[in-house]
Amino acid sequence: MASWTSLDLARYIITTMLLAWAGFAIVRSRKPMLVAGRGWLWVALTAAIALCHWPVNYWLDNPLVCPIVVSLLYLVSLVGLAPDDTVLTAIASPVSRWFQRGLVAAMAGTIGGVMIWTLLLQSGRPNLFW
Repeated sequence: MASWTSLDLARYIITTMLLAWAGFAIVRSRKPMLVAGRGWLWVALTAAIALCHWPVNYWLDNPLVCPIVVSLLYLVSLVGLAPDDTVLTAIASPVSRWFQRGLVAAMAGTIGGVMIWTLLLQSGRPNLFW
């Protein structure tokens, strides 16, 4: 069992909230791409953000709970960005279809991030400065 100090716990909470908020802010600022006909780029962005925070958490030496919470917060915040109510219906608008693809891509990115985390754990902690 790892021994955490109160400073470690504060760092874990701050980095978790910061990474989740940064992912949400980036995706929200790029949301006009859905309407502008570049939905595929928004979908790729949602997947990249969901994937990239996992190695960042690993290199920050955060415990596994941190990237899991970041992923959950990020996915819940994506749901809150839904463009309209047709996202949950069978007959969705074109913008809602791209949004649905973005949610699926974010989930796939999360699965990819878990695999990267696992590979990094198996390979051991690399020395980034040598």
